Amino acid sequence: AYPRCAWLGGSAMGKSARANHQADDLNRSTRSSLTTSRNLSLGISALLGGLLLLSGGLLLMGVIQPMERVSRWLAQIATGDISQQAYQSRYQSTEISQLIQNVDGMQQGLRHIVGEINAISGAVRGSADRMAQQNDEFSAHNQQQSSAFEHISQRLNRVAEEVGHSVTFTHHATQQV
Repeated sequence: AYPRCAWLGGSAMGKSARANHQADDLNRSTRSSLTTSRNLSLGISALLGGLLLLSGGLLLMGVIQPMERVSRWLAQIATGDISQQAYQSRYQSTEISQLIQNVDGMQQGLRHIVGEINAISGAVRGSADRMAQQNDEFSAHNQQQSSAFEHISQRLNRVAEEVGHSVTFTHHATQQV
């Protein structure tokens, strides 16, 4: 569709058309290669995004949530509540499971120590109650002895008065004779 130019020669048009055709083929090939590369990159990005979401979910279920539960459990133990048990999930990591087992062992040891302390304090309380009862009995017995001594003292004072009166009477009687 191009007019032939005599000064260019008849073959120049054919070379130009071939060069254009080769350039079009190169453009199509490059565009196809870029499109394939783009699609492959998008596919890999989508796969990596999915793996990232999956690993984030596994991290959340296997590490973060169990650590939060262990943290709440340790806070309860720190305030003296050793009655709670830890919740173990099958999705948690091996390290978290080991941590929970170790804390559970510590909690069982604390329960044992608290049980021994309660038994000892019960025995001390029983001994203190018996000592208080014996002290009350001793006080009552001491009070009775004090009352008896007071009564004896009053009688001895009366006897001394009577003896004093008798001595005075005897002394008067002796003077009159």
